[in-house]
Amino acid sequence: VKEAAGLYRQALQLHNARDQPDRTEVLKILRRLGKLLHDQGDFSGAETVLRLLLQHCEDTLGGQHRDTLHCMHQLAYALDSQDKFLPAEELYRRALKGREEELGEDHPDTLATLQSLACLLSSQDKLNEADPIFNRVVRARVVVSREENGCAESSTAPPPSGRAEGAAQATAAQGEEFPRPINGAAAVEASADSSPQTPPLAP
Repeated sequence: VKEAAGLYRQALQLHNARDQPDRTEVLKILRRLGKLLHDQGDFSGAETVLRLLLQHCEDTLGGQHRDTLHCMHQLAYALDSQDKFLPAEELYRRALKGREEELGEDHPDTLATLQSLACLLSSQDKLNEADPIFNRVVRARVVVSREENGCAESSTAPPPSGRAEGAAQATAAQGEEFPRPINGAAAVEASADSSPQTPPLAP
């Protein structure tokens, strides 16, 4: 792993040393290096790389691009995993706002960020803020599930009776992008490549 990380860093240095660096390749290397560090539980290292990646994404793709919002979510996760709750919450909320506007309120990526934010708030005992968000995630996924199964009748799920149940129900049908671990552990639940990527950032 250290050897692979070293190779990615060398490749990044070579690209940056060019008069006109290939921005597509730089983004690709940063994303792969961030994923590698993230998967190994090196959240501090991943944070450094993801901050740089987010800056490049915002400069190259714009702040509302789907890949920029994905990187924002992953950086929030890396901060969250280090118990850096305030900056993590800020980034989750930024990613959530962008995804609601660009993807829609019921998109799996939007719901994943929403759940991550709820779990972060819950871990800090901010239940008055967390519980309504859990309820929203559960209801949205019930509606999506009914639509996917061709159910004409729509309904909402009953509100969870407690924090653990709310988290469990929200996780039951989570989207492709991993949310924050419900128990607050810094365990990687899925790869950083899990949400759909546009061609410039594809591996």
